[in-house]
Amino acid sequence: GARLPGVNPWIEQHAAAIALRAERELEALVGVSSPSGDIPGAEEAVAIAVAFAPDTATVERLPCSSPTCAPDLVLRVTGTGTGRLLLLGHLDTVVDHARHRPVSLDAHRMTGSGTVDMKGGDVLALGVLRALAQDRTADLAEVALLLVCDEEWRTEPFAHVRRFGGFDACLCFEAG
Repeated sequence: GARLPGVNPWIEQHAAAIALRAERELEALVGVSSPSGDIPGAEEAVAIAVAFAPDTATVERLPCSSPTCAPDLVLRVTGTGTGRLLLLGHLDTVVDHARHRPVSLDAHRMTGSGTVDMKGGDVLALGVLRALAQDRTADLAEVALLLVCDEEWRTEPFAHVRRFGGFDACLCFEAG
């Protein structure tokens, strides 16, 4: 198609690739009811995120800030550059199991439990991680995607500040 003026060609190319998969990935991730504190729901959401990660990503589980929650997920891609980028999201929702709604499409709008807060952003972050892993590893030493399981109802201070404090930038794709 036609190029968008002023848009970096790398961004344009990868945005199109992310968009091709986004609806299916969002449907899968939102299809999992994962209210904050629910370990089985969190583990199922983690498994889906891992399945959508680039093949070169390493998978790490870190203790969650809230001790009663499932371990958080880190997907990490390493490269030969110098920059370190953190992508940040969460897999829990405020919606309990009884009120969970899977994705529905109404005209051009997708709704469902967590589509905006924050599983839609997680799908975008996974797409960015795949794009960077595909052809930007020479620019970056590390890209990490941290998906926490307790953002909605965290009971303790955020436990990952020191671990990721030395990163050059942090991007969060949460709407709002």
